[in-house]
Amino acid sequence: MRIIKRVVFPAGRLSSITFHAVSALVVVLLLSASAHASDQKHEPAKEGKEASAPVDPKLPRVLDLGEFDLKNFRPTHNEMANIRFMLQLALAPGTSEATMAQMAEWRHRLRDQAITAVRMADFKDLAEPKLTRVQKLIMQRLKRMPLPAPVVGVYLTDFAVSSG
Repeated sequence: MRIIKRVVFPAGRLSSITFHAVSALVVVLLLSASAHASDQKHEPAKEGKEASAPVDPKLPRVLDLGEFDLKNFRPTHNEMANIRFMLQLALAPGTSEATMAQMAEWRHRLRDQAITAVRMADFKDLAEPKLTRVQKLIMQRLKRMPLPAPVVGVYLTDFAVSSG
């Protein structure tokens, strides 16, 4: 392999030390690009293994909508509430992977409907131990949406309401 020590640029000549530094940088970039390309080759294989995991067709599928942290201010009642919860939606048993992927595309719209429903709830509904009224409000709003699969249940976990 032949190493060129000097490269002529329109602005002038490059010193040999600068040239070696630039060539070392190019080698590092090429090595990192090849390592990145080999990582990308392995990732689809992992996704294929996860996607092929068997799903029991008798059990409902669950779509996780994540954690919510709301600050609900009602100036007419002079109330300020911090509401935290996690929400999962139960879909009909036997929901396919393709339908689950379509539902994942609706995640932001589903989250918006859940936030609206929780903010519509009265303070006494939020203080209820089983949160049945809050679950019904969320279900009512979700049933109005043209979803790819019907939602059969709403799971609220880690629910906490604080004032302040």
